[in-house]
Amino acid sequence: MHAELNDTQATSPTSFFLSSVWMSGFGLAGVNNQVIFSTGNSDCNFYVSPEACPSSTTYDGVTNVQESVINMTANLAQKNGVFTPSNVYQMDIDDADLGASGVMLVPIQGGAWHLATIVSKDGRLWLLNQSDLATSLDMHQLSQGCWCGTSYFHGADGIGRVVSSAGNTVQTWQIQTSPSPVLIAEGSASVQQSAQDPGFFTTVSSHNSNLSTAIIWAVARITNTSPLMLYGFAAEPSNGKLKLLYAGAAGTWPNTGGNANLVPVVANGKVYVAAYQTLKIYGAGAAPSTAGAANVVAAVDLALPAGFSQRVTGRLLTIHGAKLTMRLRDMTTVTLDIAPAIEQERVANLALGTPYTALVSGAEIDGTLRVEALMRAKPGEAVWPADQR
Repeated sequence: MHAELNDTQATSPTSFFLSSVWMSGFGLAGVNNQVIFSTGNSDCNFYVSPEACPSSTTYDGVTNVQESVINMTANLAQKNGVFTPSNVYQMDIDDADLGASGVMLVPIQGGAWHLATIVSKDGRLWLLNQSDLATSLDMHQLSQGCWCGTSYFHGADGIGRVVSSAGNTVQTWQIQTSPSPVLIAEGSASVQQSAQDPGFFTTVSSHNSNLSTAIIWAVARITNTSPLMLYGFAAEPSNGKLKLLYAGAAGTWPNTGGNANLVPVVANGKVYVAAYQTLKIYGAGAAPSTAGAANVVAAVDLALPAGFSQRVTGRLLTIHGAKLTMRLRDMTTVTLDIAPAIEQERVANLALGTPYTALVSGAEIDGTLRVEALMRAKPGEAVWPADQR
């Protein structure tokens, strides 16, 4: 998709175009035969090869559209609008993807306003006009960045509210539409401090359609020692604080080097959290007064393919076609055959010296590991996932 929509230049002056649509797993937004999404960085990887960075941006809004929110026709034939922050080149250099967050479309506000929100890696929360993306309506600098997406709910007072996250903080914002749309910070609370990238996903529920009992559900990413946690907060704040209604373990996530981009799902009066090999289903108390007292009513084991029980992480040493060599943390060297991963299009961009995590399905007689997926790992070995061989 990115080659057709976001990067159509005949050649790359840096051999490092991305401009991809990834959004931390957030889905594409669609309305009125239009598709709206965000794009990531381009130009170069300053942390790997700063000498390859160009002296100015390659962004032109036509043939390379990075760090942007893009509105396209449903058949992907043309762009209806583009929003790009003014510091697009610096965002590229800093790897501060606007596309680390999905675009949330806000229900109609104040009669005519069709709004949207997005959060960038560098911690800016933008309020946009779906019908005219060129200039933002409002922007707030958050305390930290967010690999995430916002959510939305109507309060008991009839006011629309946006829920964002930044670092380990969940924040609610009132949407004011007169005289022009702005976001007003209202309440906040904290979840456990993550060992992964900042931010997390939220979902809002209400009890028996009673807006006064709306609950913000959030799955916080793992720490170095703690499992995933599910939190429930009263959606409408008191004295600027979101009251904690529930906190409990929600499963594990063994890949510490890859973000746990998990979204709590609300359906049939229950909250569902899918973690590593487990689906937990949380039920609320019967009475409205105990709407926040969630209990685990079921925990279902989800068996993963046996081929994914093996995993190694290390730095890439050599590339010979589909055969790679990688040095692990114990300084041993392994040979990888990534042909199966290439066939399934599950291979990250390759760069020598960069750490990767390989999901291994088996080994050849000579010890070469067959790799089903190869993904980038975090730079520091302290947060690499444990090897399983």
